[in-house]
Amino acid sequence: MQSNVRFVALWAALVPVLTGACYLIEPLGIASWTETQTGLTVAEVNAASALVLALVAFFWARSVKEPAALQGAVSAVAVATLALGSPAGFAWWSFSDKATALLVSFVGLVLVLILTLLNRMVAYAPETVEVEVAKAQTPDVVFGAIADKLQPPA
Repeated sequence: MQSNVRFVALWAALVPVLTGACYLIEPLGIASWTETQTGLTVAEVNAASALVLALVAFFWARSVKEPAALQGAVSAVAVATLALGSPAGFAWWSFSDKATALLVSFVGLVLVLILTLLNRMVAYAPETVEVEVAKAQTPDVVFGAIADKLQPPA
């Protein structure tokens, strides 16, 4: 457990350093970026950082599983990557602005739908149902309690 806490603390300290490094790349002459490219790169770095922390939290044995946090982080990375490759970013493709907006929206929508379905599968996994059934009382006790609540007061 101690190593996971150290990793999260180190990563949380590293994110502002990475963000600051993205802002220093252009003024230091390392690369010739526009302000838009710098902003999109910072968004990508932060989305990737959120994904790393969500993965650590999800697979950390002592933490509560939060598939929704993982879903959000994966969606953020995918959309940030598409935005980074857009003509406003580093122009990895030459779609029009309208086509790029459609691509980012469509991929984001499909990804969110798929991840939501996976989230539901994780949240309602068979072992969860088995645990809930094991917690349930016998039918006569449950129905007796319901019948007691339906009785008018004396």
